[in-house]
Amino acid sequence: LYSEVEEESTVAGDVAVFPNPFQETLTLVPAGLRGNVQWQAYTVQGQLLEQGQWSISSNERCELETVDWPKGIVVVVVHQGSQSWTRWVVHE
Repeated sequence: LYSEVEEESTVAGDVAVFPNPFQETLTLVPAGLRGNVQWQAYTVQGQLLEQGQWSISSNERCELETVDWPKGIVVVVVHQGSQSWTRWVVHE
């Protein structure tokens, strides 16, 4: 579940979530997406930790403050229209 990815996705219609593992901040970066995007963060047990949305005009980052989230695996789900992306990350 560990990944050293610390860069943005270049695939159109994708979402990068980094760093992984993370501590206090998690960054979401859409690639090739525009308009309103919704996101949710869950524990592996399915408990909703936080949710939100942002309006993307040009691959804008979304910085999530995660200091109040429990340590462990977090499932981040990003939605736009009928598309969704799921990313698994570790909160240390």
